[in-house]
Amino acid sequence: MSNKKNTNGKCRICGQIKILSYEHIPPKSTFNKTTRHISIPFDDYIKNEDLTKGKLKGKILQGGIGFYSLCKDCNNFLGSNYVKPYQNWVQFGMEAITRFKVNHFNLVAYEQEPLRIIKQIIAMFLAMNDDWYLEEYPDLVAFIKDPKENNLPNKYQIFTYLNNEGEYR
Repeated sequence: MSNKKNTNGKCRICGQIKILSYEHIPPKSTFNKTTRHISIPFDDYIKNEDLTKGKLKGKILQGGIGFYSLCKDCNNFLGSNYVKPYQNWVQFGMEAITRFKVNHFNLVAYEQEPLRIIKQIIAMFLAMNDDWYLEEYPDLVAFIKDPKENNLPNKYQIFTYLNNEGEYR
């Protein structure tokens, strides 16, 4: 059981003030259950003179990367609509990079649900950013809130790559 506690705030999907739960980003089922990471306050990060050298000091956190950002209703909505296709996509990618020992290759993924995968990626992006994204990007919020909506505005592009360890991107 997680030691994280619920907190009040503005849900990054519906925009309502509610009790927010800890949202794992990416979902726990996509290899983010036991991730250890260092949390560094943004002000400390940008004040570092050379970000490529030396180690920044921060608080070590365990139990997966995430944020207090979604209400229970929105979390359940994402779980029932988008998480499973995203999980399948991630597991396909992990299998590909663990089975093949090459530096570069092309893959074709069959039996995937790209629309739902893209919606989960956008939902994660909204969940990990501040609540002002709701007002700034209402088209993204509308896109993920309607499972049947298949028109992502042209000004947005989603890119993906395979990486099983190393730096967060």
